[in-house]
Amino acid sequence: MTASAELIIARRARNMIQQHLNRHQSLQTISVAASNSKNAGSADYNCDGVNDEAEIQAALDALPSTGGLVQLLDGTFNIGEPAGQTAFHIISINSNDHIRGMGKEATKLQFTSSRGAGADRYIIGNATGATSYSITNWSIRSMSLVCADPQDHGIHIIGMEDGLIDDVYI
Repeated sequence: MTASAELIIARRARNMIQQHLNRHQSLQTISVAASNSKNAGSADYNCDGVNDEAEIQAALDALPSTGGLVQLLDGTFNIGEPAGQTAFHIISINSNDHIRGMGKEATKLQFTSSRGAGADRYIIGNATGATSYSITNWSIRSMSLVCADPQDHGIHIIGMEDGLIDDVYI
């Protein structure tokens, strides 16, 4: 690849990121604080350090059908596996949903339980159990997803269109 081709690709990527940022400025925003956040207790949803995916999912579910932004504040969000969970997308996003952390060093989502051998599981995914579902205009930005077991994965998106994953460490 030539240097000019790399420059064109970099410009397109920057433009796509800027478009997503511009969309976020007018979105309804719901904040979620980790139990060890500097802002614990002052967010729209406050996690207790156990199965924090419940508060994150509740914030996503509270967004209007037109979508919005869930802002994960600083800290570590402990992701468990709720009893009876058969789907392996622990946190599900839909079209027009955006999840943003405070940076990959500041916001971390991590599995707290080991599942050993078994089916794969994902911290963030779309349309639980779907095989042809398409989500559009979505993003996952600025966080770390910590997966310890070989069957653990950070993100699983089926039928992605107009999506952005940016500044995410898995």
